[in-house]
Amino acid sequence: QHGVDQSGLATLHFDGKRAKQTVVDAYTIKPNGEKVAVSPDRIKIRNEAADELSPYFSDEMTTVIIFPQVEVGSKLYYKVVTQQDEPTIKGNYSVSYYFSPHYRYEDSRIQLTHPPELPVYTDSRNVTAETTTLPDGRIRYEYRFTQDKSYPPEPNRVELSDFAPGVQFSTYPSYAAFASTFQNLMQPKTRVTPQVQALADKLTAGTTTPKEKAQRLYNWVSANIRYVGIDVGASGFEPHTADEILANQYGDCKDHTVILESLLLAAGIPSTPALINISDTYELPKLAGTQFDHVITYVPSLGVYLDSTAQFAEFGTLPPEEQGKPTVLTQSAETSRTPFSSSKRDYTITRTKLKLTPDGRIVGSSIYEPHGSFTYSSRSRQFSYENRDNQTIIDNLLGRFQETGSGDIKHPDPTDLSNTWIVKSHFELDPVINLPGPSAFTIPNGLTPGYIKASAKERPFKNRRYPYVCGSDQHVEYIELTFPKNVRVTKVPGDITAETAHIKYKSAYKLNGRVLRITREQSEEIDRDTCTPNNLDTQMKQVMTDAIQKDLRSQVFVN
Repeated sequence: QHGVDQSGLATLHFDGKRAKQTVVDAYTIKPNGEKVAVSPDRIKIRNEAADELSPYFSDEMTTVIIFPQVEVGSKLYYKVVTQQDEPTIKGNYSVSYYFSPHYRYEDSRIQLTHPPELPVYTDSRNVTAETTTLPDGRIRYEYRFTQDKSYPPEPNRVELSDFAPGVQFSTYPSYAAFASTFQNLMQPKTRVTPQVQALADKLTAGTTTPKEKAQRLYNWVSANIRYVGIDVGASGFEPHTADEILANQYGDCKDHTVILESLLLAAGIPSTPALINISDTYELPKLAGTQFDHVITYVPSLGVYLDSTAQFAEFGTLPPEEQGKPTVLTQSAETSRTPFSSSKRDYTITRTKLKLTPDGRIVGSSIYEPHGSFTYSSRSRQFSYENRDNQTIIDNLLGRFQETGSGDIKHPDPTDLSNTWIVKSHFELDPVINLPGPSAFTIPNGLTPGYIKASAKERPFKNRRYPYVCGSDQHVEYIELTFPKNVRVTKVPGDITAETAHIKYKSAYKLNGRVLRITREQSEEIDRDTCTPNNLDTQMKQVMTDAIQKDLRSQVFVN
């Protein structure tokens, strides 16, 4: 029945600007062999970017075939012809197909025919390949694939292109050739015009170092050039000019790269576009092609990647989905990689003060200091809370760990990347303990991010088959809990230390008079942002999860 629900229609994509797609035939074959045709009114064509709330416009169209009378045991048939006379990038062609481990393939065939004067490079992985020359001289490649088993999806699995069987075709002989093609589209639009120079001079006035200049320019572009995705016509791969972007005050990732590169150049700081993929793809295929879906900026002299479309990413910081990703630097035609996540750069520090009242309530305050990618996510999250009902936000945050109460959160302007980002909170929790005692309670979370507590709820996925996205980070919590005079503390939790090859956790509890001071530290350091299936890794993670759960279950006993 899941198959009926999920596969009762077929979706096929095509370039609405350059291609035409025709459904030649489509029907359902019922379990008894009866054919039920798809009527023309059950074939719909829609724009891929049809969401009116999304700042994205595209030429990509989708044909949707809605099959009738689909039931368990049915077979679905369709024949579709797509004809594209104009290449997406003039003079070039590339396409790839990958087979999912989550489906069975009885007989899948991919065939490409091309004239000998058009050089086509091919690569395949774990498929049967055959090459023939036709009587008229054309070259034909055929690839066949069968798979009689399928396996369930796994959380955080990387994209199929990183590991699955598949085929790739491309007319690009190398990544250098692909970089040159893209650079030829970008470079003519990158100019230090009088308008660009005047703006750069104004923004960098008073600065003394290249880093200060670059940071001022990046912050301005991030805050003032609104992101609008424009994948229509030539704009799908070709940006606007620097002056046009300044006049419009908006643009897509290509436009952001052009205006930032122009401003940096006006300040005497060379930079280059860096092609990147923001999906869960962490390896470059053997052949170059249009597998990239994003472009950011790289400043060689400073050694930093910048993405001004990521509105809340501070200078030198990238969103999590852009960390540890392969890049192609279009000016030098080099392949490179963005920095991996790191527990020394991507970490949080939370300082919390709690006071237990004589009636069992908790009055608390916290100071949260995120660093690296956590600053990006924190700014974004707090920005999303603006103009929303405060009590609803507080209820949702406290409800994460079954707490109730009231409070408020204070922070600077999330969009001002020049400020130091610190989030402060004040809160009052409904009684967490029955007083007078005897009684016991666990340490509450309040309005702090609660990364350590949240990690205790996650159980490692056992028996993985496929590579998955992981990463490095660190969370440190300092908690000070003060007890009222009429309450006597009879027992506090014991310290816990647990350590594996990549993961560490430790906690410490020290009671001094009526004040209990708690320190918790969790860190994970891996040399990449992807992990391979490994039962030992799962066991190590389970040890850590058990240690954290044990610590967070520990109670303070009072009388």
